[in-house]
Amino acid sequence: MNLNQQSVQAARAALQSMWGDICEIWRATKAGNVKKETRRYAGVRCHLSTKTLPQLTQDNAGATATQYMVYFDPAQDVTEGDTLRLVHKGRKYLCIVGRVHEYNVNKVAPVEVVEIA
Repeated sequence: MNLNQQSVQAARAALQSMWGDICEIWRATKAGNVKKETRRYAGVRCHLSTKTLPQLTQDNAGATATQYMVYFDPAQDVTEGDTLRLVHKGRKYLCIVGRVHEYNVNKVAPVEVVEIA
């Protein structure tokens, strides 16, 4: 489907108006043998979304882990392996970014949640 730029911009604005989450993007850098994380971006608007919910049973035989997706503006520089320090509904999440998928109106990345505070 061919969309004109005005329609794409309107769709982005409508979608992003519902985003209430903020994150910092940290990226690992290597200088010689030393690897360290540096903050690349702060105050990035995004949206953390649950991809699947756990299946709760009496014996937990069919239980699955909750998976999360984060949505970004398509112009945002975010890559696989980045670390996100994200605030969603007042809770702090530490996440590792998976493979990033780019679309006309957003970027979507599955994340592994390492810690929730």
